[in-house]
Amino acid sequence: MVDGDFALIRYDSDGTVDQGFGTRGGVLADFLTGTSSAAAAAIAIESNGDIVVAGKATQGSNPSQFAMARFTLSGSLDPSFGTGGLVTTSFGQNDSAAAIVLLSDGKIVVAGNSVDASGNDSFALARYIAP
Repeated sequence: MVDGDFALIRYDSDGTVDQGFGTRGGVLADFLTGTSSAAAAAIAIESNGDIVVAGKATQGSNPSQFAMARFTLSGSLDPSFGTGGLVTTSFGQNDSAAAIVLLSDGKIVVAGNSVDASGNDSFALARYIAP
């Protein structure tokens, strides 16, 4: 397994990279230490312009987990969200988030799947309370 992060690039309306976002238009979210990988699968924009991204993160041979990152409008990880802008949730199996919904009360709902060691695939749903 290779190291991997969520990667996000913001584009201007004319299709050029927004150089004012993150570092030269892009940001990374590194979820786990050591040999790890992460893959983003869903994105939502909050009313204030913050960006919430969901997917999965895996460390070594451990099962994958739901993973979320929240970036500010400028492309920094939001320190008020989870731990340094990052949240992981484990259902105890190989978990992967595939969809995200922002509720009007500030809560976040993430849906995906959880696959056990026998290959049984289950629907997984988590609701997060905004800070």
